[in-house]
Amino acid sequence: MAFTLPPLDFTTVSLTGSTMEAVVRELFDPLRNSSLVLDSKQAWVDLVARQAAGSVALDETVAVPHARTGAVKRLVIAGGRHVNGVPFDEKHQSVRLVFLILTPKERAAEYLRVLAALASRLRDPATRSRLLTAGTSDEFARLLEDRAAA
Repeated sequence: MAFTLPPLDFTTVSLTGSTMEAVVRELFDPLRNSSLVLDSKQAWVDLVARQAAGSVALDETVAVPHARTGAVKRLVIAGGRHVNGVPFDEKHQSVRLVFLILTPKERAAEYLRVLAALASRLRDPATRSRLLTAGTSDEFARLLEDRAAA
């Protein structure tokens, strides 16, 4: 039985940051005051620490910055597209699809299932292409939901 990807808590098709940190902050900031984030400062610290530990890029065009943290109520997902691409590390210089995941420390298994479901959807060339050309944030989110139902 396939794991269903939960709905994204925030989406945007207009990421504009020119660095990895700026793009991750664009996805994180709308979540900062959400009732899902218990301590935004700690969540950010944990996210930055995880990024410093190793690459979060899955391939040349996709990155999944993530952290296990005590600063969220439940798993939180934000996703976005950068029109031109942004460097995430030396090997991944043109990341265009970014998915931020924060998960409670005790829910590591759930995080791994979500990451696997997301990676599965992104391996589909048609889904990836449609995400890269989605006209609105709603369409971007719907594409992942539609693929999950397929």
